Amino acid sequence: MKKLVVLPLLLAAAWLAAQTGGDPLVEGFRNVEVASVSDAMEQLYGQRNYMSHQMRPLSKTKFAGPAVTVLLKKEEHKEGAAASQGMLDAIDAAPAGSVYVMVLEDGADFAGIGGLMATAMKYRGLAGAVIDGSVRDTPQISKLQFPVFSLGVAPSTTINHYRFAGMNIPVTCAGARVNPGDFITADEDGVAVVPKARAAEVLKKAQELDNDLGKVIHITPDGKPAPGNPFTGKEDELPEIWSYGHRSEEGLTTNPATGELWETEHGPRGGDKLLSPQAGKNYGWPVYVHGIDYPGTTIGEGL
Repeated sequence: MKKLVVLPLLLAAAWLAAQTGGDPLVEGFRNVEVASVSDAMEQLYGQRNYMSHQMRPLSKTKFAGPAVTVLLKKEEHKEGAAASQGMLDAIDAAPAGSVYVMVLEDGADFAGIGGLMATAMKYRGLAGAVIDGSVRDTPQISKLQFPVFSLGVAPSTTINHYRFAGMNIPVTCAGARVNPGDFITADEDGVAVVPKARAAEVLKKAQELDNDLGKVIHITPDGKPAPGNPFTGKEDELPEIWSYGHRSEEGLTTNPATGELWETEHGPRGGDKLLSPQAGKNYGWPVYVHGIDYPGTTIGEGL
């Protein structure tokens, strides 16, 4: 039994070590919602660069990182695994924290990755994988707790049906253009792609106070900003905002005896919150998040 436990523990330790610290842009995108990133892209550039609604996670997850792209072309042949070796080389060459983006030409019924590749990605410290095709060995991937998005699940193999066509080249993944090094950000809402050159501006916009995403709003019964709100009269900040940095608010109520405001919100793994929002305070976004990510890494500086 001990032998069966050692490998997952070693993989988890290697993966956690690779995910700690790093690029502040990556940390920022890990802690901002994909919906906010998508809105920021559209507001700044009039560009919609998110993947199809068909791109869904195998399990609840949230991750971000620079893209390493892989393209497989559909071709029947008898060369076996040698024709696909490049997709494995891409894992070995990928820096820790990268997101593996694989595009299979007409690949909805073919599994681009399975348990072995997911294990290699986790060991190498990749942040996650986005597969424009299907995946297989889902029980094994779930046990690994390695984040994967795909178009579906299929038992098939790409061997003898596909040929490796390139690594770190521009690809179109589930309708979104992805260049090597672009920022991939993924959560339960889907997957968005941010061009590397625009990442800092998009992240800043996604965190600004000129929109109501991730905010508690305080208004009068007739819909006007309530008197005494903390951002009233401030340039580029909505006067109806009471507090910010909230993630997927689930409930709001007041203490009938004191009038104190209480809120619950969906947090990362082990991090659902019950809090009393105070005027003008930041409750998590993008740094002060009290929890851990679904694969086990810490979120922000909350821990």
